[in-house]
Amino acid sequence: MHVVAKTHTASLLLSGTTANHFAYKHISYGSFHGDWLVIDEVSQLDLALWSQLQKLKHMHVHFLCIGDWFQMPPIGGHTWAGQ
Repeated sequence: MHVVAKTHTASLLLSGTTANHFAYKHISYGSFHGDWLVIDEVSQLDLALWSQLQKLKHMHVHFLCIGDWFQMPPIGGHTWAGQ
């Protein structure tokens, strides 16, 4: 199991890594070995990062997504309208 979050603060509190670093390190190089990925602050992920994380579905990885959809929009001001 690996824990990721969008922000450095949240990832440190959870003893995990940032979602961007995880995607770069483990997905780009195919080095993730595990059954579960816990994603905190899932509402903060932009569409490009979410699509990178979705590549793990082909490896039969399970996702546990945690977040508050009414907290604030994704970092970078991405809107989900039309997606």
